[in-house]
Amino acid sequence: MNTATATNTVAAITAEPLNTRPGDTIILTATVLDDAGLPVSGVTVTWVEQRTQVKTEATTDSSGQATQQVTSDTPAVIVYAAFIDDVSTAALTEACFYDANVPPVYVPNGMDGELDKYDIAQQVQVVIDAFSAIRLRDKVVFWWDNIHRYSTEIHSLTDDFPIVIDITDTFPPACLADGTYELFYQYYDKEGNGGASVPWRVTVTGGGMTPTLPAPTFPEGADGWININEASDGTQLNIAYNDLASNDQLSVTWQVADEQGIQITSINIPYIVTADNVAEGYCLVDIPAEAIPGVQRGSAQAWYVMTPANGDDVQSSAVGKVGVDTVA
Repeated sequence: MNTATATNTVAAITAEPLNTRPGDTIILTATVLDDAGLPVSGVTVTWVEQRTQVKTEATTDSSGQATQQVTSDTPAVIVYAAFIDDVSTAALTEACFYDANVPPVYVPNGMDGELDKYDIAQQVQVVIDAFSAIRLRDKVVFWWDNIHRYSTEIHSLTDDFPIVIDITDTFPPACLADGTYELFYQYYDKEGNGGASVPWRVTVTGGGMTPTLPAPTFPEGADGWININEASDGTQLNIAYNDLASNDQLSVTWQVADEQGIQITSINIPYIVTADNVAEGYCLVDIPAEAIPGVQRGSAQAWYVMTPANGDDVQSSAVGKVGVDTVA
């Protein structure tokens, strides 16, 4: 008889809206799934406001969701953790109430709020100018809506500004698919004090690819982590999709961030699918050891763009994520 006990986990946590004006309400939602990936009702989720450590509880509904309402009368970024039984498994999210005195980001070739096919044919970049509230050693986190984010630490108030972020080459293609997106940044000091900029909305009308291919997986990260032993001689990504064909061309992006979410490695790896890959039904793409720096409780993410050998439309994948802990 199988006596294994099912494990429920907080599989996702979201904020809606991502960023709003003080006085509004943000709804945080935690989604609880069981081992089979099915939603679980009747589970108690504990919400903890990280600064005050104030706890509240909510019970999941039939869709496995438990919510928390957050308000603030002043500009703030309020960090919440949600967990079921063990705080070490908590998922984190932020409720952002913007500061109207902090300048928004801008996209130089999309200043009219639109990126058409001619704009996208150029290099799409986001620019963050210096602002009075920023201090040395503060962390700046840029959000391209809820699709992708980029973090950096400020070491010089002159040399590090303006911050120019390359969207075309370092963000997933899904960021430039047709749609309307909110772009903003948060900033924090070492104690977690900080704020958020006013969201700047851009509409993509000549966009590229929405993800249609499955995310790469991490054979050595089946437990959710790549550790120091697994990374010592590099690691691999497993890429598999329907109609895998010889001479399909893959452009694979691998990025690593430290425990604060600051990106420290980003590489692009070309790969051509072989007949052996087709026979096996998957590709194993090597990530070199030098692309896995020493980091404690960091993270990695990867995605790929596939150009079919038969001349069909180029496609992109979802983003795969895994923890990285390569410090002994």
